[in-house]
Amino acid sequence: MLSLKYRYRCTRYQKLMVVIHSELSWFLCLFTLCIVKECNSIREELRIGGLFDEEGYEQHLAFEHAVDYVNSERILPAHTLVADGRKVTPDNDFLVSKTVCDLFGTGVMAVFGPTTGSAADYVQSMCDSKEVPHIEFRSDVDQYRDALMINLYPYPPVLARAYVDIVRAWHWTTFTIFYDSFQGLPHVNELLKMYDTKGYVVNVRQLDETRSGNFRPALNDAKKAGETNFIIECDNGSLADILIQAQQVGLMSDTHNYIILNPDLHTLDLTPFQYGGANITGVSMIDPMDEDVIEVARDFHKYKQTVDRSIPDDRMPQFKFKSKIALLYDAVYVFAMALKDLNRAQLTAKLLSCDARDNWEHGYSLINFIKTKQLRGLTGEIKFDHQGFRSDFNLDVLELSERGLVKVGVWNSTEGLNITRPVLPSSDSNEENLTNRSFTVLISETEPYAMYRESSAKLTGNDRYEGFGIDLISELALLLGFKYTFLLHPDSNYGSYNKTTKEWNGMIRELRENRGDLAITDLTITAEREAGVDFTMPFMNLGISILYKKEMKIPPKLFSFISPFSSRVWIALGAAYVFTSVMLFIIGRISPAEWTNPYPCVEEPEYLYNQFNITNCFWMTMGCLMTQGSDACPIGISTRMLAGLWFFFVLILNSSYTANLTAFLAVESFYRPINSIEDLANQNTIKFGAKTRGATANFFRDSNYTTYKKIWQYMETHPEDMEANNPAGVNRADQTDYAFLMESTGILYTTERYCNLSQVGGLLDNKGYGIAMRKDSSYRGILSTAVLRLQESGRLAQLKNKWWKEKKGGGKCRDVQTSVGAAELSLRNLGGVFLVLVVGCSVVGVVKITGSPYDIRIGGIFDVDQEEQKLAFSHAVELVNNEKLLFPHRLVVLSDRVNEDNVYEVSKTVCSMLSSGVFSIFGPSSKSSSLHVQSICDTKEMPHVETMCNFHQHRGSCQVNIYPHPPVLARLFVDIVKSLKWKSFTIIYETGDSLPRISELLKLSGTKRYSITLKQLDSMYTGSYRTALKEVKNSGEINFIIDCSITILNEVLKQAMQVGLMSDLHSYLITNLDLHTIDLFPYKHGGANITGIQLVDPTDEKIISTARALHRLRLEARPDLEKVYRPELNFRVETALIYDAVYLFAKSLKQLKISKSLNLKQLFCNDTNSWEHGYSIINYMKTNSIKGLTGDVKFDYQGFRSDFALNIIELNASRLIKIGTWNASEGLNITRSPHDDNNNRNDEPEEEFSLRNHSFIVLIALTDPYGMLKEASDKLIGNDRFEGYGIDLIHELSLMLRFNYTFKVQEDGNYGTKNLTTGEWNGMIRELRDNRADLAITDLTITSEREEAADFTSPFMNLGISILYKKPMKLAPSLFSFLSPFSKAIWYYLGCSYVGVSLMLFIMARLSPAEWTNRFPCVDEPVFLENQFSFRNCFWFTLGSLMQQGSELAPIATSTRMVAGIWWFFILIMVSTYTANLAAFLTVESLSSPFKSIEELANQDVIKYGAKRGGATHNFFRNSTYATYKKIWKFMEEHPDVMTASNPEGVRRAEMDNYAFLMESTTIEYTTERHCNLTRIGRLLDDKGYGIAMRKNMSYRHALTTSVLKLQETGKLRELRRKWWKEKRGAGFCTNAVANSDIAELGLPNLGGVFLVLGVGSIVGFLIGVMEMLLNAANVAFKKRTTFKEELDEDLKTIFSFRSQTKTVRYRKSRINSKQTFQEFDYPQQTFSYAPDLTK
Repeated sequence: MLSLKYRYRCTRYQKLMVVIHSELSWFLCLFTLCIVKECNSIREELRIGGLFDEEGYEQHLAFEHAVDYVNSERILPAHTLVADGRKVTPDNDFLVSKTVCDLFGTGVMAVFGPTTGSAADYVQSMCDSKEVPHIEFRSDVDQYRDALMINLYPYPPVLARAYVDIVRAWHWTTFTIFYDSFQGLPHVNELLKMYDTKGYVVNVRQLDETRSGNFRPALNDAKKAGETNFIIECDNGSLADILIQAQQVGLMSDTHNYIILNPDLHTLDLTPFQYGGANITGVSMIDPMDEDVIEVARDFHKYKQTVDRSIPDDRMPQFKFKSKIALLYDAVYVFAMALKDLNRAQLTAKLLSCDARDNWEHGYSLINFIKTKQLRGLTGEIKFDHQGFRSDFNLDVLELSERGLVKVGVWNSTEGLNITRPVLPSSDSNEENLTNRSFTVLISETEPYAMYRESSAKLTGNDRYEGFGIDLISELALLLGFKYTFLLHPDSNYGSYNKTTKEWNGMIRELRENRGDLAITDLTITAEREAGVDFTMPFMNLGISILYKKEMKIPPKLFSFISPFSSRVWIALGAAYVFTSVMLFIIGRISPAEWTNPYPCVEEPEYLYNQFNITNCFWMTMGCLMTQGSDACPIGISTRMLAGLWFFFVLILNSSYTANLTAFLAVESFYRPINSIEDLANQNTIKFGAKTRGATANFFRDSNYTTYKKIWQYMETHPEDMEANNPAGVNRADQTDYAFLMESTGILYTTERYCNLSQVGGLLDNKGYGIAMRKDSSYRGILSTAVLRLQESGRLAQLKNKWWKEKKGGGKCRDVQTSVGAAELSLRNLGGVFLVLVVGCSVVGVVKITGSPYDIRIGGIFDVDQEEQKLAFSHAVELVNNEKLLFPHRLVVLSDRVNEDNVYEVSKTVCSMLSSGVFSIFGPSSKSSSLHVQSICDTKEMPHVETMCNFHQHRGSCQVNIYPHPPVLARLFVDIVKSLKWKSFTIIYETGDSLPRISELLKLSGTKRYSITLKQLDSMYTGSYRTALKEVKNSGEINFIIDCSITILNEVLKQAMQVGLMSDLHSYLITNLDLHTIDLFPYKHGGANITGIQLVDPTDEKIISTARALHRLRLEARPDLEKVYRPELNFRVETALIYDAVYLFAKSLKQLKISKSLNLKQLFCNDTNSWEHGYSIINYMKTNSIKGLTGDVKFDYQGFRSDFALNIIELNASRLIKIGTWNASEGLNITRSPHDDNNNRNDEPEEEFSLRNHSFIVLIALTDPYGMLKEASDKLIGNDRFEGYGIDLIHELSLMLRFNYTFKVQEDGNYGTKNLTTGEWNGMIRELRDNRADLAITDLTITSEREEAADFTSPFMNLGISILYKKPMKLAPSLFSFLSPFSKAIWYYLGCSYVGVSLMLFIMARLSPAEWTNRFPCVDEPVFLENQFSFRNCFWFTLGSLMQQGSELAPIATSTRMVAGIWWFFILIMVSTYTANLAAFLTVESLSSPFKSIEELANQDVIKYGAKRGGATHNFFRNSTYATYKKIWKFMEEHPDVMTASNPEGVRRAEMDNYAFLMESTTIEYTTERHCNLTRIGRLLDDKGYGIAMRKNMSYRHALTTSVLKLQETGKLRELRRKWWKEKRGAGFCTNAVANSDIAELGLPNLGGVFLVLGVGSIVGFLIGVMEMLLNAANVAFKKRTTFKEELDEDLKTIFSFRSQTKTVRYRKSRINSKQTFQEFDYPQQTFSYAPDLTK
């Protein structure tokens, strides 16, 4: 377009030529030539705009230089290009829009850039609206065919084919894709599709999820997995660091290969990697050796130096010339060439305004012409296909050698890859290394013994598993040097024997049929299993116990306040009240001092008045009893004495009541319906059961013990109370009134994670878990010895602590403890009463007026097709207003629907809402529009609430998104896949946007256990998915994950059914949260398993009511719509999130308005103002939580909704059903029980033992209670001499196996230790080895050392080492313990309150006129008025109230009475609280123990400790590697005097001295039953057992072991233990000595003394009153000269005139009529209202 000034100049010169005189033609011709030349030299300016981010400074310079280059080459002879480059912030779409509008206003003919995705999408929308060409040079996978845009970057789907061709040319069958961010995943889409091809294993790893710049963890994981071929997709800024860190972790050797997808590999310094041997391949769009590239690169470098003189010289700048710079040059060049060819068309530019509805009419013509151009640029051949994409281009394939990067081939879209040098073979290798013996170890997926390891990396082989059993096998392998391979057993059947078929099943069968060498899990050693396989010594000891709810607090009674006193005390109290009131009445009438002058101004009144009428007496005693006082005050000595006695009585009664009531409240009463197995068996309220056909059920089935038989009888008759597995039983116990019988190890594991459950009672049997192997395996002994070594070293205890109390949610309940001691009350407890005091005093003079209500506007932006969401938004606001959540304010909706692709329209809508003064903007739900709205809201600090899935949330933005955080949601899919045990599956996805959602699933490919295939549904967007589905079907895959929008999901499933992918063989996982909203009826009967997830539960009452209300509103708005029967089934997640978003906003706004006043503010997009309260609202929303339609809505510290719960749903033959739940903290919990089979209870195998009539010599030691001499008056011989637990056990075994036995005492009491110097054994072990005995039984611990010298049966008793020490001692009281109930802060605040209220009372009394009174009532007009509240009196008044003694002062004015009343209320609460907490301190005894654990014992130096010298406990600490135990051993070694010769000596020292004795728990239990001042401290330090010893390799070991197990299973061993621990030889002594800690009511014997004092005192007071009367009568008779009898008669008449309270004065100096008295002194008669009639 010619500018106006240039057009004017040319016209002027041409007119001048016409009027020149012809005579001067020669001169004029020359002049004309000059003018014409000048006109030709004036070229038209054509403006083009460029947008570059802050890091795009070099691109900005390249843009200007490219324009200069076009002008200098005169590509447009008559025109000059003008470059208008602008700098923008990529994440601020609002500022980008303002910049674009400015460019439109200058008349630009095209806009170049920017290179960031969100900003470029917005610019594209604006250019489409104004029909201005938009030219890009960035990688964009979402290009649109009809957009007014041209992109010179190679079309990404075609570019991805080049990468696939290189992988295939390199013969890679296994490779790992490293990607930097989610945005990179669509670029490797074609590589991911290689899953479809058989033989390809593709792993996907994200390099740096935390964006910290540390890529080593991901690289190390790849290294550990043995991966050697890598594809790296990242930006140029990270590539160098990635390669350096790969070299640092050892991934740059000869065996490693790389393909770099970044096209700027040639710009990096690759010298550090040239010589390591790694093969590094890359691609390039530009050839640095091309002459045009060299020339442009050098010119550009010089141009940069003219702008920035600090840039150094570069001899070869072409090797720093990046592809984006080259593409920018090509873009300008292509645009200029198109304008050149269109010069004849006379294109004219146009000034456009964003506020007008205008556009440029030539835009589409220009862009279409550009798409038809074919040129050669710096990036090779530039041409576009019929869709306008650059799909035909060339790439150079580069490879790093010792000489640098060399070109080894080319690639183009038509001919593919052409490699010009021989391809090296792949370096994939998987050499197997097998040494020594190898075992196949069977495991079962059972927590915490064996579980799949959670890892983002690909795990293979043994690395896939973790758990206690896995660690144990690993420890054994380290000890013994064997190799092992874990084999997961497919079901949870460990092994049982079918007596009918005589077949074994489960793990036992696998071992017997040689398909496994070892088996480890929670496999109980039973007699039945012992007959089929061999076991090691137990690695874990346990027993059956009861899992039930923790003790519950007893609920208070309605009349619990009467509990502190017995009924007799309450009756006596009532009687005392009546008696004292009557006595006060009588003594008051007798006492002359109580007859007083009612008229202070009359010296000699006619009548005297007695205040103690019968009513006032009862009122006074009642007031005192209630600690409120009264207006009646005794005067006489006798009445005061009686009143004092009543005061004392009431003080004692009230104190006793308060203290005992507090004791009732302080010592919480707990109860549990059952405390033992006997309680459980004898009740019929609580249901109970066990695992069906498990070892626990078999235990009760086979038991002969009466209680256990009763338990089994219940189980048999109530099969519905049996559970299929332990988790089901745990859940039932947790949720219902149900007791679950299970093994103690499972209970311990459960109670660490379920905080309201606990173990009830002791263990019902003793058994153990062992490692199983085939019968008569040669390695049983060495494995048993190794297990024992791990036990003795403490390693097994460490492993148990790790997996029970640390891993997988362990320790959750450890801190949930209830304190039973009384704690001092802090300001947090009593802050309220101080607040009442302060506020109450302030309210006396301060009144706050509530502000006026106003409307709160909120904006909602919705897409054109989101009619339901818009209606839901309005409905949610209506619900909030109806709930009056923001009363007196209300929410007002401003909503609009916009075209999701028209970001310009969205911008105008947002600006309009901001100018209306909205408080927040909700929506929209489209990605591009939402990013732009977010940019504007961040600029204006306006809260932006999103409800869409957004992978690009930013922590510091002015936004809150209540959609579940996508990275956390992605973990759910992994958990479900693992739960379904899919090893191979195909991911069917809709678009490239799906890839970030399934990124966690792609990471599974890093583990060789998973084979993953990707298939895009319809890359051409035709709506037909059958082609892709047929390819999936032909691949033979049966497991599918579908990720697509809800709009096409039904069609996808329909077409899947049509191609035959809905049979019984097929399984689906649907990732869309709205699965419940589509009609699944056609797919119910095909047999395919369809699993989905659900954030909105259609069965929830809130969902149902909300959905139906919304549906009614839709019908009102659109009567033509069809009525839906159950609208909740169509209720989508996005709609539910809108409700939750509005409610969360309203709740947060309510809380914020409490703390600060929010002002309405209009904001405008054309200024820089922002709203100061925006971030406050957002922060309140992020710290708030609600229970919404989508569950708990709460946010983590970053402001993301990362903690949420979902339902797992599955389609059955009738409907979608819930089969489990998932949440971010606990993971997946499938609640559907597996189908029970129809197998009946297994009968135990039959096996005969050949021990009949066999005779054994059995060694025993005289150790209580295992072997003892029998106490008898007769002489006993033979076996009859002995009794004890061991004696009874041998007897029971002999009855079972029919053998004979003779007991032999080990005289020296030595059990057996090995001399390390001579290698000789002593004690019982030597006797066995020397064949002088056959068996040995006592408290003989099975150790690894002894296991090498002798064989043992399975343990008959399980135990562990613990500490024996004195019981905790009661703490001595402190001298100032009365200060304990309050903290120091409370005492300080109390003192300050006392001073503050006194001063306030002083000030207010002086201000109040009512407090200035006449001190002389008889003077009508006094000169002075007096104020009773002097400075000292104010402090005296408040002090008297504080001490609950009162004072003679009484406030008169309203203000002073209010202050006094508030102060009295304050004191009432403080004194009551003090008394209550003091009682709690006195009631709950504080016990102190110097240590509570082995760690505390080891870390102190006051208490000595030791063990039995040479015993198993001694050896345990000697051999342990655990730091604390090594410290214990060091102390023992350095202090040999702490060691004892025997256990009784250790017990004696623990009882007498400050000494802790380390011994085995069974002996501690036996000791504490008989030594009442001793107790066990801390946990068990290890797990071990006592066994019956015999010579090595004896044939009867198996028979004895099986019989011991049978005795365990039948409960016989438990009976024996109860007998010898709890009943015989002094047992139960300490049980009866336990003091009862319950709080008892106080009876008359407790309080009889105070009643006696009251009675005696009342009588004495009565006698004194009589004496007063007699003395007064005598005194009056003497003074008035009358007889004593006459005066006494008059007094008695008055006293017994009960109806009158007045007394006639018979001797007066002057007679004054009472009526005259009232008139003279104007004394109000109502003042003496207590006198009925004073004139009588």
